Amino acid sequence: PLAQFSPDGRNLITTLLRPTHTEIYLHSFDSGTGQTLPGTARGIAPFWHPDGRQIFYTRDSILMSFDLTSSTTTLVQAGVSTIFGVD
Repeated sequence: PLAQFSPDGRNLITTLLRPTHTEIYLHSFDSGTGQTLPGTARGIAPFWHPDGRQIFYTRDSILMSFDLTSSTTTLVQAGVSTIFGVD
């Protein structure tokens, strides 16, 4: 999907297309504001963890996570294309 609602329906994530790269964008319906998430440059295909506290995305065929509580980005799994059978 191009955009995905959080499990509680209060936020929306999507891939923001910049002229030179992509970033993960979070929109809050509570505040009516949005922001690009730090450390998510070149990120695509974001999706929510069921608890709504983490966002997963791929960057250069690597599965990454962004923790909304600590605002940290973590490598989850290298070689996502191998996991999903894509060359």
